[in-house]
Amino acid sequence: MLNIEITKEQWKEDLNFLNHTIISNHLNPFHFVTKKFINNQYQEALKRIEIGSNSECALALTDFAAKFGDGHTYARPYDSFHDLPIYFRWFGDRLHIQDIQVDLKKYQGWEIIKFGAYSPKELLEKASSLVAQGESAGYFKNEAQSILRFIEVLNYLKITNENNFLELTVRGKESQIEIIKICIKQSCDMSNMTKTFKNVPLFYSRMNEPLWFQKIEGTDIGYFNFTSYPSKKEIKEFAKDLNEWIKKETFKTLLIDFRINGGGDGNRGKIILDKIKKTVLSKNINVYVAIGEVTFSAGMGNASDFHKGLKGTFIGKPTGARPNGYQENNSFTLPKSKMSCSYSSDYYTYSENDTPGIFPDIYIESSWEEFYHGEDPLINRIINNKLREN
Repeated sequence: MLNIEITKEQWKEDLNFLNHTIISNHLNPFHFVTKKFINNQYQEALKRIEIGSNSECALALTDFAAKFGDGHTYARPYDSFHDLPIYFRWFGDRLHIQDIQVDLKKYQGWEIIKFGAYSPKELLEKASSLVAQGESAGYFKNEAQSILRFIEVLNYLKITNENNFLELTVRGKESQIEIIKICIKQSCDMSNMTKTFKNVPLFYSRMNEPLWFQKIEGTDIGYFNFTSYPSKKEIKEFAKDLNEWIKKETFKTLLIDFRINGGGDGNRGKIILDKIKKTVLSKNINVYVAIGEVTFSAGMGNASDFHKGLKGTFIGKPTGARPNGYQENNSFTLPKSKMSCSYSSDYYTYSENDTPGIFPDIYIESSWEEFYHGEDPLINRIINNKLREN
């Protein structure tokens, strides 16, 4: 169990263990920065440990691991931290309040124009020390919006100054500007928070199911949601059911949704592809593969596999993972703090071009209003494309 209440010397031992483990086992530890740079960052981490609180010592290790540059090499102490009673999300370059404590419900959906003393752009720059910089811009924003909810992270990055409140300057629909105060001395109580959606969009509608399919209501478009990876036995059973469904249905368009697939065992995903490939191609089904900033690791790899194998069209936003990059979580635990860590052990190539993410053939960006009301412009685009084809 994670324990950040340890001595300075123990933190230094953990830092040394982290450094040695990554450098000894990572397939190419200096693919993003030089050995000299890592050595300098190691010394900086020692200095932070010497003067920091326990949470700052933990984040000094997070900061150090992030410098190796890939999303599968990390040190994560967040399970021991306290989160703010607010969730926020980037929509393009605009940062919006997604959820907030119910007494501030009025501000749900408002745009954050100042986070403390910082603009959203400056906020991302502050977060950059704790997030691997070798993945896509979407990965960076997605990670940043997660970790910037932790009070200890805000203190480490000097976004807060140990006051009781974080001030947010927000802008509403009518361009009115107000300042609200978020308590930073009390953890988030989910029972006292607003609901994320007024209407839940299709791809978030069955979050407890790793794999599912159905017809999109009111259309003759098939929909297959691939969120995560159950056991190999379950994958094989699902692949059989999916193939039988595709065989008997008459739809000519199939959307395969990887937008919230953050990874797992990519070989299991290939079992599904191998099972349905002949059926899909023989029926001349038009395939769309939906991707986004959460599409990472095996999720990105399988999205590429399905795209190539089924002659599909990518739709959505760029993936969180690079198509060519260092992957595979190799988990380990630090001996003193028991912090969860990982290093990359493989390099995968999914594209001839070394781009920062797989870029969609059709780019779709949701607005806050669409997101909240459960509208999905990606699905609407496919429906409109089909209407034009007819």
